[in-house]
Amino acid sequence: MRYSIFILTFFYLTINAVAQSGDLKTYPSGLIYSDETMKQLDKIVDSLNSKFLSCELNKTFFSKPQGVGHYIYFESEKREGIKKALANNITFEDFVEQYKKAKITKNLLVVKSEYENYDNEKVIEFSGLGFSNAYNKEISFTKDLTQYKELKKGAWVVSERKGKDGYIEAFYFKTAITSIPIVEKYARMIQYADCMVDTSSQIFIERGSGKSKYNRYEVAPKVKLFLDYVNEATDKPIFNEKEEDYDAYYKELKKWRKRKTAIIEKDLQSTEKFKHLISAAAKNALKEGGSNNEFESYIYKYYSKDVALKLKRSRKVYGSCSMDSAPREHAKSIAKLSAETANWETFLRSHLDIMNDRFDRVAQSSYGDASFGTYIGELEALEINVHDLMLGISLRMDNPSENHYYGAVHRVGRALGESKYAQEIENTMSAMIADEKLDLYNRAVIYFLYRNYINYITDKSKKKANEEKLKAAIKQLPAYISSQISFEKD
Repeated sequence: MRYSIFILTFFYLTINAVAQSGDLKTYPSGLIYSDETMKQLDKIVDSLNSKFLSCELNKTFFSKPQGVGHYIYFESEKREGIKKALANNITFEDFVEQYKKAKITKNLLVVKSEYENYDNEKVIEFSGLGFSNAYNKEISFTKDLTQYKELKKGAWVVSERKGKDGYIEAFYFKTAITSIPIVEKYARMIQYADCMVDTSSQIFIERGSGKSKYNRYEVAPKVKLFLDYVNEATDKPIFNEKEEDYDAYYKELKKWRKRKTAIIEKDLQSTEKFKHLISAAAKNALKEGGSNNEFESYIYKYYSKDVALKLKRSRKVYGSCSMDSAPREHAKSIAKLSAETANWETFLRSHLDIMNDRFDRVAQSSYGDASFGTYIGELEALEINVHDLMLGISLRMDNPSENHYYGAVHRVGRALGESKYAQEIENTMSAMIADEKLDLYNRAVIYFLYRNYINYITDKSKKKANEEKLKAAIKQLPAYISSQISFEKD
């Protein structure tokens, strides 16, 4: 699957600058991990940083294939003539002259991407980037893909939607679609991201039998047996449906939660029955699924932190909406357990998912962004090179390492606004936008990153200063791009 940047390029138009609001529990240090956990992580970071310093750049990263193109859109039942003309490779000038009803958007930075869709089909997509208030123009193909491998100046790519309400859309390439090497200083940022975010691992794993046999509300039989045993042994209150006294029930439930830990630790955990039931339940859940937060908390305290982590990594938590913090809480639990068990590769991916708010939800929107923290402070406290890491996961390339971690531009922009190295990062972003040695698509990516960064600045004078810095950098972009960029408010 892919993480597309294209859908992110206009987030800055719809989101307002807000101060970080902590949605996860913090310790007295102000961080979401304990001092002991941070010490464990710090040792790993020291080792990784030392390893990176001695590494040679052993891979050439190439930019996404890109060029300059014109987009055309023709909506009419009478499309045969235009189809034939495009098939015969009509010149753009002749097309404009002959088909005056066609809608044309000129001089777009067009980027070619290849990925697999949710049906596991290979897809080639062409996206003409829009700036300021414009939307991207996108055309994608799933069949006869070899014809799009090499696209020279003057070529057309054409898509048709058939039927009464059909239309034709196409790109005409004013320049060839080409890819160039990403220069070393930026490639090192990508390499640093790959060094820190282990590319050989993913957060979620499958049990030996694959998919869980149980839905999100069910637990495995032996897990239920263990939970029933604990509830009965600790005298968990039972809700009386006839009386329907919710307030009284929840008061009793609150009291039970306070006393159950003491009962387990004093009377239960050392018994053979407790040990047998929790062990059998753990094996049942590892094999078949059917775990939950409550059971995993018992596994964490009384059985094995490693097993608790494996159980959490074996199930995904889906949110009901963008305000639902359950997926973030699950990711934080995975990150915390990964840290405590020295499982770095899972830790950093989980932490970055929290920062990027990268979770599966029934409904997605930017509405919940303001209430979710970015937690960049934890990474800085570990002395990770946040400057290179954040830029390394923001840059896009045609040949990433397998499982390379991509950051969401709007979330990374917000996180950078909370960095203690903000000024250094501002200067780097400005230089990257102006750098003619960097491919235009990545210069555009960093422009969108900087624009999002600015949107989260609350200090008016600082915001103004950064807008001026960004405007100066934009002047170094080709005129067909810089002329599209506006700082006027909607």
